[in-house]
Amino acid sequence: MGVRFDVIVVGGGPAGLTAAQQLASKGGFKVLVIERGKKPGSKNVYGGRIYAHVLDKLYPEYVKEAPVERWVRRERITMMTEDTWTTVDFETMNIEHKSFTAYLTNFVEWLDKKAESAGAIIVSEIPVDSLIIKDGKVVGIRAGNDEVYADVTIVAEGINRLVLERSGLAPKLSPEVVALGAKEVIKLSRETINERFNLDEDEGMAWVAAGFPTHYLPGGAFIYTNKDAITLGVVLYLSYGYQLDTPVHDLVEEFRLHPMVKRVTKGGQLLEYSAHLTPVAGINAAPPKLYGNGYLVAGDAAGFLLHLGIIIRGVDFAWRAVGWPLRPL
Repeated sequence: MGVRFDVIVVGGGPAGLTAAQQLASKGGFKVLVIERGKKPGSKNVYGGRIYAHVLDKLYPEYVKEAPVERWVRRERITMMTEDTWTTVDFETMNIEHKSFTAYLTNFVEWLDKKAESAGAIIVSEIPVDSLIIKDGKVVGIRAGNDEVYADVTIVAEGINRLVLERSGLAPKLSPEVVALGAKEVIKLSRETINERFNLDEDEGMAWVAAGFPTHYLPGGAFIYTNKDAITLGVVLYLSYGYQLDTPVHDLVEEFRLHPMVKRVTKGGQLLEYSAHLTPVAGINAAPPKLYGNGYLVAGDAAGFLLHLGIIIRGVDFAWRAVGWPLRPL
């Protein structure tokens, strides 16, 4: 492994791949992306919605090329009890270039192709053990018996920031700064989704709920519409998990079977179940330093997620943090 790179990126998610694409295409740097999953996107889990404003600058062609499911036109906010609910429903006629729903695995695959087309080298199924630190500077990464060196290392390994922890650059995550999200993907026909959610073709809905879905503990629930499926899930702040009287995966099922939700999921087919940790404490979820001599932290590893209940944003924060401005290394 005698090859040296300008930049090594640890993690092939939205933050890592965008950093690689921008550095390779606009900066002309020699970039290596190391992903521990089977392929970029194989480990990525999120709710279902992406805010698009950053894409206008980073990938101007995305409207025609990216795997967008539906543009979000309608929004709902619901306060729920076990058998009652109150909902605020609003919509906008300008549905483009605001936010959209997408399968994150598909979207990351698209970002992967963009990074490779720009000249970045993507290597999958390689777990990085730690950073190489010499004289206080990060000079590369260690994976098993192999060492690879670079002038700068971007750590975009996700919320489970084991590389940073093993390298002494971040403490172990505490329950107070993360939440556990669990979700299901329910297949329904496009016509059924349009009818039940009062949508036109390619128009989507983002729906958030609070109260009963988490048994009145801090957290909430969500529903997003795709072309021919909906994603629904529950997010519970981890520090309150000990107060929960039922497993988190049962919360998702309770939410799906709630009279309000059952109306829109009736007759659907369960396609997928997944769960993942997510940062919820903003700056308090970040490592002590987001950058240092020879390294930069981005994406979930840096705690870049905004959770205001009615607004949940993470992917666009990952892009914005690494997308611009570019400066010489």
